[in-house]
This record gives sequence, structure tokens and C-alpha cells, in this order.
Amino acid sequence: MNINRLKYQLESLDFPVQQEGEKYFPSFVDSLLEEYYNQYVNDISPSIDADIAERIRIKIERFRSSISEILKLYYSGNILEATQEFNQYIQEAVSKKIPSSIQSIPCKNIFYRARICDYKQLAREDNFHVKFENRHFVSTNRYSVPGFPALYLADSAYVCWEEFDRSDIKKMWFSKYENIQELNVIKIERPKDFIKSLNGLNETDQLDLINNYLVIYPLALICSIKVKNRNANFKSEYIVPQLLLQYVANNSDVHGIKFPSTKVDYSKISNLSAYNYVFPVKNIKEAGFCSSLTDAFYLTEPTNLDVEELIDVSRNTGAKHGYPVGYEDSRGIRLVNDVRSVYSVTAFGKIESILKKRLCESVYCVPSLYFDAESSSFSPEIYK
Repeated sequence: MNINRLKYQLESLDFPVQQEGEKYFPSFVDSLLEEYYNQYVNDISPSIDADIAERIRIKIERFRSSISEILKLYYSGNILEATQEFNQYIQEAVSKKIPSSIQSIPCKNIFYRARICDYKQLAREDNFHVKFENRHFVSTNRYSVPGFPALYLADSAYVCWEEFDRSDIKKMWFSKYENIQELNVIKIERPKDFIKSLNGLNETDQLDLINNYLVIYPLALICSIKVKNRNANFKSEYIVPQLLLQYVANNSDVHGIKFPSTKVDYSKISNLSAYNYVFPVKNIKEAGFCSSLTDAFYLTEPTNLDVEELIDVSRNTGAKHGYPVGYEDSRGIRLVNDVRSVYSVTAFGKIESILKKRLCESVYCVPSLYFDAESSSFSPEIYK
């Protein structure tokens, strides 16, 4: 067993994956999984104890055959059979007993959510999940089943902006979210981020996590294929992610999915967490919001950069945007080639620093005003 060689081999793995040419999607997936299988057998497994390596190989091979059958059934219109086949695989691959597949998120973790609107000020309920009575607005997306509401969050305001295809940021209304319950999410993690998470662990624990990651990696790979035809009504790239979302929606032990963005260029950010989260509704009603999600998350009143400039013009000055004296931000981002910016001085860092001072409350709270002593101005806020 060679732990350093294993890490080196993992660094050669990566996603999202870009499709080339006009290859039939199921055939493209078969070739993608075959490439990973061969890489595992020829390059990775020699660094693992023989018995363990063989068990991992069998599991990877099982996933290859399962995903091939799932796509075959789906393309034949046998959606129920495809779902059953997927659920059978995922129950084995994803478990609390496999720490590389499930992440526990403690209370008070911070998330962000954005919505575009240029004609009115939004309220909390405008920046939560689509209400049940408006489910007809829910369209198909990677982790979105048409007509089935879910709550989509991100690690940062920057990721929200990327997910909106870099829209005019002054038309974007941001809320900070906090979970008030511990949450379990299925983790689709980039190899480079996974390797970083091993720092500080002993060699035995590192090896266990790597072995588990090698098993779950094919699922992460298939869930991270970039869409080839963005204007298409049906996107083959969404089949497996949507099946995974349905599995979560019907599983009481798992609350959501953590996954990397296919729109972020990860080579242009440093020390910045850039993941998305999706939390499907669990309690279906005729109207309103899912009680499981309203019980799990509190959020701030939405705000945007134009409103914040009206509240306090002085916020345009000062490089640190409200960060304490002596604060050093190691997070970096390149929005223009060859120009690296410290994240805290960007518009994203600015909106996050403002929201971090705001109180999160239930989506049902009614807004009031409070006096922001630090800026000596009134700001929209909620207090109990």
C-alpha cells in the first residue's frame, strides 16, 4: 500500500466532463466508465492491498453494468424499471457507513441563495423554494424534476452568480441561510477537494476514505457531465442526477445533495468553497412551503448591492468591506485572466460581509426595521 502514490493517482481524476463530437450518450457514458475502470485496474489498484483492491474492482464493475442498464431502460421509456435499478445500486454505494459518500452538516452552517428580480424588493418567502401551488413553474434541471420543488443553496454568493450565467449582479437578490438542524447530504466531491480533506488524518483513516471514494467516484463522474445541448427539452446528462434526487426525496435519513458546479472554472479560484446544495421537499402539501425545509432552514431578508448602497453609501469605501482590522483573506478569484482579486474585496465578498451581520429567521417572519449601530443607518431586519 502506497498512500502517496494513491493521492497522486487521484489527482489525475477530475470532473465536470465535456462531451466531444456526436457520440450516442449511453455509449459516451460506457466509454467514460470504461476509461475509469481501466485506470483503476492498471494504475490505482497496484497501490492497494490485493484483497481490498479486488473488492473495489467488483463494486466499480457492478456500477458500470448498472448504469448501462439504467440508461438502456430509460431510453426505452421504462422509467420505473430504471428507477428500481438505480435505487438498488445506490443503497449499496451510499451509506452513513461510507464516510466518503455522506457528509453531516452541523447546525449554523452558512449558505447563500439568489434570485433575479429588477422590478421589486423581494421578501423572505420570495427567496425560498417554489411554493407548492406554483409547482408548474419548476422545470427540468440537473437536480430538478419538473413540477417537484426543491431548495437550492450555494457555498458563496459567487457560485450563485455563476449558476445564473453571470447575470447582472445588481439585479440579483441574495439571502444568507443557516440550517437550524443537523443535515445529512450525499457528497459529490471533486478529487482535489477530497485529497485536501485528508490532511491531518492518520494513514489508516486516509486509506479507508480513499478506498470508499474510489467506489463512489463513478457516481460523481456521471452526475457531473456538462450539458451538450443547453436548449434541448430533454437532457440525457440529467437522468442520473434526477434519479439521485428522487432517491433522496424518498429517504428519511438523507436530506440533500452537495455537488460541484459545472459552470465554475475551479482553476480560477483558490481557498474558496464552491459547491451547490439541493434539498428536495419531503412533506407535500396543496400550497405553501415544505414543513421539513421551513423547520430546517432560517434565512435573511433578501438584499442586493443597489439597496445596500442606498442604505449606507460609505460601504463603497474601504477595501475590507466591514472586515475587522488585521483580517487577512486567503481566498482568491480570477474573473479576468491574469488578474487575481482577494475575494473579500469583490462584489461577492461585499454582499456576504453585509449578510453575515444580518439575523436569519423563519421564512414566515414579517420584516421590520432595526438600527445598525456599526453603519449608523437603518437596515431592513428581523428580530424575534
